[in-house]
Amino acid sequence: MMEESSKVYDIRKRSDFVNDILNKTPSWILSWGNTFFLIFLLLLIFLTWFIKYPDVVRCEAEVTSEAPPIKLVSRTTGKIDSIFLKNNSLVKKGDWLLIINTKASIPDILELEKKLKYLNENISDVDKVFSVDFNYLDVGELQPSYNNFLRLIKKYRSYSTDNNYGNQSSINQSRISNLMSSISNLRNQKEIAFEEMQVSKLNLDRQKKMLEKGIVTKADYEISQSQYLQYQRQVQQYDNQIFQIQQDIELIRSNLQTLKQTDKDTHQDYDIDIANSIKEMTKSFEDWANTYALRASRDGKIQYLDDIYQNKFINIDSNLLSIINESEDKHTYRVTLKMPTNNSGKVKEGQLVNIKLNNYPYEEFGVLQGKVKAISEVVNEDYYFVEASLPNGLKTTYKKEIEPKNLIGTAEIITDDLRLTERFLHLLTKNFKN
Repeated sequence: MMEESSKVYDIRKRSDFVNDILNKTPSWILSWGNTFFLIFLLLLIFLTWFIKYPDVVRCEAEVTSEAPPIKLVSRTTGKIDSIFLKNNSLVKKGDWLLIINTKASIPDILELEKKLKYLNENISDVDKVFSVDFNYLDVGELQPSYNNFLRLIKKYRSYSTDNNYGNQSSINQSRISNLMSSISNLRNQKEIAFEEMQVSKLNLDRQKKMLEKGIVTKADYEISQSQYLQYQRQVQQYDNQIFQIQQDIELIRSNLQTLKQTDKDTHQDYDIDIANSIKEMTKSFEDWANTYALRASRDGKIQYLDDIYQNKFINIDSNLLSIINESEDKHTYRVTLKMPTNNSGKVKEGQLVNIKLNNYPYEEFGVLQGKVKAISEVVNEDYYFVEASLPNGLKTTYKKEIEPKNLIGTAEIITDDLRLTERFLHLLTKNFKN
């Protein structure tokens, strides 16, 4: 009984202590705690609105120049016969750089190149073609093609020099002129004979009347008749001769026309043969140059990729030199992205691309920024190829200019530039719908 009374007392004592605490007015920190928590929560929500957490598609990236260096390789095996330019020299498209292992005389090859250029520019003008002095050239592997051209030129010149049509035309024109003179003479003689025939006819008519009157004998009349018929035959013979000569003239003129056409056809055939020979020789020259020589494929600056010197032995497919672009657009670059098919539907033209290069840590150098320019429509080995431009060139977000060497890395295509709040709401909406 005593114990129960003690416990009751103890509970009352403790209850009084708790009541004192509960009935005590809280301090200002406790009273403002909820307010501070609410302000902190609002500030956090406010910050999440400004903090962006973009949605990205990651790709492999490679940055190249719009006009990257062109490497030239040897297409034959042998010693270097001729070196035309020193390392780091500026070149124009078509300039000779190296000639390797040829049987040809280099000066003769260069002379042939000049002649071929002139011939191709004037291939339809035979007179200009023949104004070129086609002397013998030692062009090695091109000798059969060049010799065939020389033979054709020689035959054409011989034909032109013989001038068969001109000579025949002159002879036949002379014959026609003589025959026309003969016709003129015959016509004059015919006129005389015709007048004599007319006189003979008058005499015959008189003899006939006199015969009827018995003044002359029948024998006298027959003599007059014979004279008239003789003059008549003579006039007819002149007509026949004139006609025959006219036939001869027409035949000569026909032969002249045929000869003229034949000469025209022969000239046309020679023109075609020479034009074809020029084209064939040009093709042979280009084939030779592509095999035994290296020429500049564009304007720029050459850089040797190996130690190049006279008589050095070169293997086929050896990288010998490169041509670096020196034009105004040499600082224009493009980006090729290898984009996986996952999430590729989100990528659109004009979207921002951040490029992190392997050999330039982005923490130190920043990233290159570009824009999506074009997207391939066909999948290649589970990848799309995307082309991006670099509006700022090779200047990074840290304002650092990087060297255009081995620019390979990763890229992030920003498909949706979401705020942290938006991303959280999207996540809630997605979970709610699910």
